[in-house]
Amino acid sequence: MPLVFFTVVAQAAVGLSLVYALCTKLSSNAKIDSRKNFGALFLALTCFGIIASVFHLGDPLHAPYMILRMAGFSQNGTWIVSWLPLEILGIGIMALLGILVMLRGSLIAIYALPFVGFLTLFAMSGIYGSMVQIVPTWSFGLTFLLFCASALLLGGFTYRAFFAEVTKEIALSSLVSIGGFVLFALALLLYTLHNAEVHIDAIANVFDLMHGYYGCFVGGGLILAGLALMLNIYKDLLPESFTCNMSKLSLVIVFIGVLATRVAFYGLITTHFFIG
Repeated sequence: MPLVFFTVVAQAAVGLSLVYALCTKLSSNAKIDSRKNFGALFLALTCFGIIASVFHLGDPLHAPYMILRMAGFSQNGTWIVSWLPLEILGIGIMALLGILVMLRGSLIAIYALPFVGFLTLFAMSGIYGSMVQIVPTWSFGLTFLLFCASALLLGGFTYRAFFAEVTKEIALSSLVSIGGFVLFALALLLYTLHNAEVHIDAIANVFDLMHGYYGCFVGGGLILAGLALMLNIYKDLLPESFTCNMSKLSLVIVFIGVLATRVAFYGLITTHFFIG
Protein backbone atom coordinates (compact mmCIF):
# COMPACT_ATOMS: atom_id res chain seq x y z
CA MET A 1 0.00 0.00 0.00
CA PRO A 2 2.78 2.57 0.68
CA LEU A 3 4.16 1.97 -2.83
CA VAL A 4 0.70 2.65 -4.28
CA PHE A 5 0.40 5.94 -2.39
CA PHE A 6 3.87 7.25 -3.23
CA THR A 7 3.56 6.30 -6.91
CA VAL A 8 0.23 8.11 -7.26
CA VAL A 9 1.67 11.22 -5.56
CA ALA A 10 4.58 11.22 -8.02
CA GLN A 11 2.13 11.08 -10.92
CA ALA A 12 0.22 14.02 -9.43
CA ALA A 13 3.48 16.00 -9.40
CA VAL A 14 4.05 15.28 -13.10
CA GLY A 15 0.53 16.35 -14.02
CA LEU A 16 0.80 19.49 -11.90
CA SER A 17 4.02 20.46 -13.68
CA LEU A 18 2.28 20.20 -17.06
CA VAL A 19 -0.73 22.31 -16.07
CA TYR A 20 1.45 24.91 -14.34
CA ALA A 21 3.74 25.19 -17.38
CA LEU A 22 0.74 25.62 -19.70
CA CYS A 23 -0.87 28.26 -17.49
CA THR A 24 2.45 30.09 -17.09
CA LYS A 25 2.87 30.15 -20.86
CA LEU A 26 -0.68 31.40 -21.42
CA SER A 27 -0.58 34.11 -18.76
CA SER A 28 2.97 35.25 -19.60
CA ASN A 29 3.11 37.10 -16.28
CA ALA A 30 3.30 34.44 -13.57
CA LYS A 31 4.64 36.13 -10.46
CA ILE A 32 7.95 34.98 -9.04
CA ASP A 33 6.34 34.14 -5.68
CA SER A 34 3.79 31.90 -7.41
CA ARG A 35 6.57 30.11 -9.28
CA LYS A 36 8.55 29.57 -6.08
CA ASN A 37 5.45 28.28 -4.28
CA PHE A 38 4.87 25.88 -7.16
CA GLY A 39 8.47 24.72 -6.90
CA ALA A 40 8.06 24.02 -3.19
CA LEU A 41 4.86 22.01 -3.67
CA PHE A 42 6.28 20.15 -6.66
CA LEU A 43 9.44 19.29 -4.72
CA ALA A 44 7.39 18.00 -1.79
CA LEU A 45 5.35 15.76 -4.08
CA THR A 46 8.47 14.58 -5.90
CA CYS A 47 10.09 13.59 -2.62
CA PHE A 48 7.24 11.13 -2.18
CA GLY A 49 8.10 9.83 -5.64
CA ILE A 50 11.66 9.30 -4.49
CA ILE A 51 10.30 7.13 -1.69
CA ALA A 52 8.46 5.08 -4.32
CA SER A 53 11.75 4.60 -6.18
CA VAL A 54 13.36 3.44 -2.93
CA PHE A 55 10.60 0.83 -2.58
CA HIS A 56 11.35 -0.32 -6.13
CA LEU A 57 15.07 -0.33 -5.43
CA GLY A 58 14.92 -2.16 -2.11
CA ASP A 59 18.18 -0.70 -0.75
CA PRO A 60 18.92 3.04 -1.33
CA LEU A 61 22.66 2.32 -1.24
CA HIS A 62 22.26 0.46 -4.54
CA ALA A 63 21.22 3.67 -6.36
CA PRO A 64 24.72 4.72 -7.62
CA TYR A 65 25.38 1.17 -8.81
CA MET A 66 22.05 0.99 -10.63
CA ILE A 67 22.38 4.39 -12.34
CA LEU A 68 25.67 3.31 -13.90
CA ARG A 69 23.90 0.31 -15.44
CA MET A 70 20.97 1.92 -17.25
CA ALA A 71 21.59 0.03 -20.48
CA GLY A 72 24.01 -2.42 -22.02
CA PHE A 73 24.49 -5.72 -23.78
CA SER A 74 23.49 -9.03 -22.22
CA GLN A 75 25.68 -12.13 -22.30
CA ASN A 76 24.11 -13.21 -25.60
CA GLY A 77 24.76 -9.81 -27.18
CA THR A 78 21.22 -8.45 -26.91
CA TRP A 79 20.85 -4.75 -26.11
CA ILE A 80 18.79 -4.35 -22.95
CA VAL A 81 17.46 -1.36 -21.04
CA SER A 82 17.28 -1.32 -17.24
CA TRP A 83 14.19 0.71 -16.40
CA LEU A 84 14.70 1.13 -12.66
CA PRO A 85 17.89 3.23 -13.01
CA LEU A 86 16.07 5.40 -15.57
CA GLU A 87 13.24 5.93 -13.09
CA ILE A 88 15.71 6.85 -10.34
CA LEU A 89 17.53 9.25 -12.68
CA GLY A 90 14.26 10.83 -13.82
CA ILE A 91 13.00 11.35 -10.28
CA GLY A 92 16.36 12.82 -9.32
CA ILE A 93 16.30 15.31 -12.20
CA MET A 94 12.71 16.24 -11.31
CA ALA A 95 13.83 16.98 -7.75
CA LEU A 96 16.77 19.11 -8.91
CA LEU A 97 14.55 21.10 -11.27
CA GLY A 98 12.03 21.52 -8.45
CA ILE A 99 14.76 22.95 -6.21
CA LEU A 100 15.76 25.36 -8.99
CA VAL A 101 12.17 26.56 -9.37
CA MET A 102 11.69 26.86 -5.61
CA LEU A 103 14.86 28.93 -5.15
CA ARG A 104 14.97 30.95 -8.37
CA GLY A 105 11.55 30.66 -9.98
CA SER A 106 13.30 29.53 -13.17
CA LEU A 107 11.00 29.55 -16.21
CA ILE A 108 13.32 27.22 -18.11
CA ALA A 109 13.06 24.66 -15.31
CA ILE A 110 9.27 25.06 -15.22
CA TYR A 111 8.99 24.31 -18.94
CA ALA A 112 11.45 21.40 -18.68
CA LEU A 113 9.63 19.68 -15.82
CA PRO A 114 6.71 18.17 -17.82
CA PHE A 115 9.08 16.61 -20.37
CA VAL A 116 11.27 15.05 -17.68
CA GLY A 117 8.18 14.01 -15.72
CA PHE A 118 6.46 12.10 -18.50
CA LEU A 119 9.74 10.45 -19.51
CA THR A 120 10.03 9.32 -15.89
CA LEU A 121 6.52 7.85 -16.07
CA PHE A 122 7.61 6.02 -19.22
CA ALA A 123 10.55 4.52 -17.34
CA MET A 124 8.31 3.70 -14.39
CA SER A 125 5.95 1.86 -16.75
CA GLY A 126 8.88 0.00 -18.25
CA ILE A 127 9.59 -1.63 -14.89
CA TYR A 128 6.22 -3.37 -15.12
CA GLY A 129 6.39 -4.07 -18.84
CA SER A 130 9.80 -5.72 -18.56
CA MET A 131 8.29 -8.42 -16.33
CA VAL A 132 5.30 -9.30 -18.49
CA GLN A 133 6.67 -12.78 -19.18
CA ILE A 134 6.47 -13.75 -15.51
CA VAL A 135 3.55 -11.49 -14.52
CA PRO A 136 1.14 -11.62 -17.48
CA THR A 137 -1.34 -9.19 -15.92
CA TRP A 138 1.20 -6.41 -16.52
CA SER A 139 1.34 -4.43 -19.76
CA PHE A 140 3.90 -1.78 -20.69
CA GLY A 141 1.69 0.27 -22.99
CA LEU A 142 -1.45 0.10 -20.85
CA THR A 143 0.50 0.92 -17.70
CA PHE A 144 1.98 4.01 -19.37
CA LEU A 145 -1.49 5.08 -20.52
CA LEU A 146 -2.86 4.56 -17.01
CA PHE A 147 -0.03 6.51 -15.36
CA CYS A 148 -0.31 9.40 -17.84
CA ALA A 149 -4.08 9.53 -17.35
CA SER A 150 -3.62 9.60 -13.57
CA ALA A 151 -1.08 12.40 -13.95
CA LEU A 152 -3.44 14.54 -16.04
CA LEU A 153 -6.42 13.87 -13.79
CA LEU A 154 -4.61 14.61 -10.53
CA GLY A 155 -2.52 17.41 -11.99
CA GLY A 156 -5.58 19.35 -13.08
CA PHE A 157 -7.19 18.99 -9.66
CA THR A 158 -3.98 19.92 -7.83
CA TYR A 159 -3.48 23.08 -9.88
CA ARG A 160 -7.13 24.01 -9.38
CA ALA A 161 -6.81 23.55 -5.61
CA PHE A 162 -3.60 25.54 -5.06
CA PHE A 163 -2.89 27.90 -7.95
CA ALA A 164 -5.89 28.67 -10.19
CA GLU A 165 -7.02 32.27 -9.68
CA VAL A 166 -8.41 33.66 -12.93
CA THR A 167 -11.09 32.20 -15.20
CA LYS A 168 -8.60 31.13 -17.86
CA GLU A 169 -6.57 29.09 -15.38
CA ILE A 170 -9.68 27.48 -13.90
CA ALA A 171 -10.92 26.57 -17.38
CA LEU A 172 -7.59 25.05 -18.45
CA SER A 173 -7.14 23.01 -15.27
CA SER A 174 -10.73 21.76 -15.57
CA LEU A 175 -10.16 20.80 -19.21
CA VAL A 176 -7.04 18.83 -18.28
CA SER A 177 -8.93 17.12 -15.45
CA ILE A 178 -11.79 16.12 -17.74
CA GLY A 179 -9.40 14.85 -20.41
CA GLY A 180 -7.48 12.94 -17.76
CA PHE A 181 -10.69 11.38 -16.45
CA VAL A 182 -11.69 10.19 -19.94
CA LEU A 183 -8.24 8.67 -20.51
CA PHE A 184 -8.28 7.21 -17.01
CA ALA A 185 -11.60 5.44 -17.61
CA LEU A 186 -10.37 4.23 -21.01
CA ALA A 187 -7.13 2.88 -19.52
CA LEU A 188 -9.02 0.98 -16.82
CA LEU A 189 -11.39 -0.46 -19.42
CA LEU A 190 -8.53 -1.59 -21.65
CA TYR A 191 -6.67 -3.06 -18.69
CA THR A 192 -9.78 -4.95 -17.62
CA LEU A 193 -10.21 -6.36 -21.13
CA HIS A 194 -6.51 -7.25 -21.22
CA ASN A 195 -6.68 -9.14 -17.93
CA ALA A 196 -9.85 -10.93 -19.01
CA GLU A 197 -7.70 -12.61 -21.68
CA VAL A 198 -4.90 -13.55 -19.28
CA HIS A 199 -4.60 -17.20 -18.25
CA ILE A 200 -2.63 -18.19 -15.17
CA ASP A 201 -2.03 -21.76 -14.06
CA ALA A 202 -4.16 -22.85 -11.10
CA ILE A 203 -6.48 -19.83 -11.54
CA ALA A 204 -9.65 -20.18 -13.60
CA ASN A 205 -10.39 -16.46 -13.58
CA VAL A 206 -7.61 -13.90 -13.06
CA PHE A 207 -10.03 -11.56 -11.29
CA ASP A 208 -10.35 -14.15 -8.52
CA LEU A 209 -6.99 -12.80 -7.32
CA MET A 210 -8.99 -9.85 -5.97
CA HIS A 211 -11.49 -12.19 -4.28
CA GLY A 212 -14.42 -10.56 -6.07
CA TYR A 213 -13.51 -6.99 -5.11
CA TYR A 214 -12.02 -5.91 -8.45
CA GLY A 215 -15.25 -4.28 -9.65
CA CYS A 216 -15.78 -2.57 -6.31
CA PHE A 217 -12.36 -0.92 -6.32
CA VAL A 218 -12.37 0.06 -9.99
CA GLY A 219 -16.02 1.11 -10.12
CA GLY A 220 -15.88 2.87 -6.77
CA GLY A 221 -12.72 4.72 -7.75
CA LEU A 222 -14.25 5.93 -11.01
CA ILE A 223 -17.39 7.07 -9.19
CA LEU A 224 -15.30 9.08 -6.71
CA ALA A 225 -13.29 10.68 -9.53
CA GLY A 226 -16.50 11.55 -11.36
CA LEU A 227 -17.99 12.97 -8.16
CA ALA A 228 -14.94 15.19 -7.70
CA LEU A 229 -15.33 16.51 -11.24
CA MET A 230 -19.02 17.23 -10.67
CA LEU A 231 -18.28 19.10 -7.43
CA ASN A 232 -15.87 21.43 -9.23
CA ILE A 233 -18.35 22.00 -12.05
CA TYR A 234 -21.16 22.66 -9.59
CA LYS A 235 -18.93 25.11 -7.70
CA ASP A 236 -18.29 27.01 -10.94
CA LEU A 237 -22.01 27.20 -11.71
CA LEU A 238 -23.12 28.15 -8.19
CA PRO A 239 -20.10 29.58 -6.34
CA GLU A 240 -22.26 31.25 -3.69
CA SER A 241 -23.52 27.84 -2.55
CA PHE A 242 -20.18 26.85 -1.00
CA THR A 243 -18.48 28.14 2.10
CA CYS A 244 -15.67 25.57 2.22
CA ASN A 245 -12.74 25.20 -0.17
CA MET A 246 -14.44 22.84 -2.58
CA SER A 247 -11.39 22.58 -4.85
CA LYS A 248 -9.26 21.05 -2.09
CA LEU A 249 -12.08 18.72 -1.04
CA SER A 250 -12.45 17.60 -4.66
CA LEU A 251 -8.69 16.93 -4.80
CA VAL A 252 -8.91 14.67 -1.74
CA ILE A 253 -11.88 12.79 -3.22
CA VAL A 254 -10.27 12.22 -6.62
CA PHE A 255 -7.01 11.14 -4.96
CA ILE A 256 -8.87 8.52 -2.94
CA GLY A 257 -10.62 7.41 -6.13
CA VAL A 258 -7.34 6.94 -8.00
CA LEU A 259 -5.87 5.08 -5.02
CA ALA A 260 -8.86 2.72 -5.01
CA THR A 261 -8.40 1.81 -8.66
CA ARG A 262 -4.67 1.39 -8.13
CA VAL A 263 -5.32 -1.11 -5.35
CA ALA A 264 -7.13 -3.23 -7.95
CA PHE A 265 -4.25 -2.75 -10.40
CA TYR A 266 -1.65 -3.95 -7.91
CA GLY A 267 -3.98 -6.57 -6.47
CA LEU A 268 -3.95 -8.46 -9.77
CA ILE A 269 -0.19 -8.43 -10.05
CA THR A 270 1.38 -8.79 -6.62
CA THR A 271 -0.85 -11.71 -5.63
CA HIS A 272 0.41 -13.62 -8.64
CA PHE A 273 3.83 -13.99 -7.02
CA PHE A 274 2.29 -16.14 -4.30
CA ILE A 275 0.83 -18.66 -6.74
CA GLY A 276 3.97 -19.06 -8.80
